[in-house]
Parts: sequence; structure tokens; C-alpha cells
Amino acid sequence: MANLAEEYRPVYKEILTTLQKKYNYMTEVCRLTGEIEEALKRDDRISTQMLLAMRQEELDGIKKCDKDLHLLIESTPEVLRQWLEKAVNGTIPQSDEYGTEENMVLRISANIRSEWEKAVRIDRHVNRKLAGEESFYHDQKDGE
Repeated sequence: MANLAEEYRPVYKEILTTLQKKYNYMTEVCRLTGEIEEALKRDDRISTQMLLAMRQEELDGIKKCDKDLHLLIESTPEVLRQWLEKAVNGTIPQSDEYGTEENMVLRISANIRSEWEKAVRIDRHVNRKLAGEESFYHDQKDGE
């Protein structure tokens, strides 16, 4: 990977910039999801609606980042593309066998995944509480 990383340094820079944007959006989604939970506990419908709209804007930002990442990854050679597709999902651990750029991609991707999982846990709890058996998460266990 190191040889390819050097050759594709500008692409890595764009990928890292886009991943950082995605991480910023994701942390905001997680924060807003927690605030939604608190607003619902207070039965504050106006705040809940406002927070839901704000969270949707952040989710739209994540969607744009995902599109941008897809286009960037598609511009790389097959061997690098396959690795990057797995790496941006946050499931590959950092390793000494990877260069600095690769490990930065892996670290940011893992952080994004962690924030996403946290937001989903909160959202699952809120959704089940509000919708009961009609919940989107009704048939899912908490670990899913």
C-alpha cells in the first residue's frame, strides 16, 4: 500500500478531508440524537421537531460525504479501491503494516463508526419508547 499511497497522496488528502467532514457531521448527529431524547423526556414537542430538522441537515451532509467518498475511491486502482472501500467502513484495525495516510483513514473511519453506533443506540431507545411494537427497531436486539 505504501507505494500506492505515495502515488495517490492527493487522493488520500481529499479522502481524509472528506472523512473528517463526515466525522464532524456524525458527532453532531450523535449530539442532536441525545438532545432529542432529552426533549422527548420533557415532552417538549417544539424542541423535538426543531432538533429532528437539525439532525436531518447533518444526515444530508453525511450523505453528501458518502457520495464524495465513493467518487474519490472509484478514481483509484482496483487494489487500492478494494482496500479503501473496506477501510472507510471503519472495520479494519490500524496496523504498522500501513503507512501514515492509511492509518489516518482507518482511525477517522473507526471514530465515525463509533459515533454512528452510539447515535443508533440512543435512537433505538427513543424509537422503541415512542413507537413500541410499531418501532423501526422492534424486531432488532440491542446489539444489532
